[in-house]
Amino acid sequence: MSQRPLVAFLDMNVWIDIARGRRVGDSRWVAVFDGLLAAVAEHRVVLPLISSHYLELWNRSDQISREGVATVMRDLSSYVTLAPIQDIRRREVAIAVERYSHPEAAGLAVEDLLGHGVNHAFNSSYGRFRFVESLASTDGSVAEGPSVPAPDSWTDVVREGPAWEWINLAGLDDVVHNPGLERTPTHRLGTAHVQEELRIRELIGRAPWARTRIEDIVVTEELQALTDSINAACRQAGVDPYALFLDNPTHADPSGAMRGFVRRLPSVDTAARLRVRKHQDLSHPWEQHDRVDIISLATAVPYCDVVVTERRWVHLIQASRLAADYKVRVGSGIGAVESLVSDA
Repeated sequence: MSQRPLVAFLDMNVWIDIARGRRVGDSRWVAVFDGLLAAVAEHRVVLPLISSHYLELWNRSDQISREGVATVMRDLSSYVTLAPIQDIRRREVAIAVERYSHPEAAGLAVEDLLGHGVNHAFNSSYGRFRFVESLASTDGSVAEGPSVPAPDSWTDVVREGPAWEWINLAGLDDVVHNPGLERTPTHRLGTAHVQEELRIRELIGRAPWARTRIEDIVVTEELQALTDSINAACRQAGVDPYALFLDNPTHADPSGAMRGFVRRLPSVDTAARLRVRKHQDLSHPWEQHDRVDIISLATAVPYCDVVVTERRWVHLIQASRLAADYKVRVGSGIGAVESLVSDA
C-alpha cells in the first residue's frame, strides 16, 4: 500500500515570497518552486488552497501583482482545496455528538476534507461570490442583510473549469474593482474581530477573576458560536443537548464537559487555544489580520502534516502544544519550505 503524499499548508506570505523570489531570480526560491512542482507532479506533496487564500489575494489591488502570485498558487496547488472552516466545524460537531453514545465513531481525516476548486473551498456553486442585501457593520451594530438571488447577468456564467477557477483566484480588474463588490471582506471582518477580542482583553484587565478564567471565557464564546450546529447534530443523533454538558459521565462538572467538548473538535480546539495563548500575554496586540490567520490555522494545524506560517504563529502553536498534540510540523520562512522539499 503506497504512502499518501504529505499535505502541507503554506501561509499567504509564503506564496507571495515564492512569487517574488521567482520574479527577481532568487536562486533559493527558484529552487523551492522547482522542487515543490516536481513533488506535486510525483504525488509526494499536496499544497491545498483554502478560502482564506482566495480572499487574501484580492487584498492586492494591482492586477499584475495578483496574477503573479496566483500563477504560483495555480501551478503548485492544481486547485486542490480544503473544505471551508464552517463545514469542517459542523462535521466535527456531528462526530463529537455521535461519539457521546457511540465512542467508536471515526473522526475526520485530511482525505475527507480535500476536494477540487473554489466551489469546494467555499462550498458554493458561486465560488467566492456571495450575494446579500447589505453588509454587516464592523462594530456589529448592523447585521448582515438577507441573501438575495444572483443578478441576471450571472445566468449564463459557466461556474466551473479553468476560466472560472482563474477568475476566482486572480480576479479581473473589471470584477475586482466593481463598485458593487466588497473586494476586501477580510479587512471588515478582521476589524470586527479585533473589537471582540479587545472586549475580552478589557475584561481580563478589569476583573480579577477573568485573568485565571481566560480558557473558560474563550471556550464559552466558541460554544455559543456553535449552538445551532450542536442542536442540529443532537436532533439528528437523538441526543439530549443538555446532557452533553450537564450530565456527561466523563466529566465532573459542566465547565469540564464544555472544555472537553471543545477539545474533541480539532478546528475549534486549535482556534480556542491560539486565542487563549494570545490573551495570556497582554503584550501581544490583536490585529486586523489575526482573524483570517486563526481561521487558516484552525483548518491547517489539525489536518495537515506540515504548516509554514509566520514566526509569531509558529511560537504560539508550539507554546500551546498544538504541534505536539496534532503531530504537525510547523516552521517559518524559506528554511521551512526547503525542509518540506527535502523531506517529500
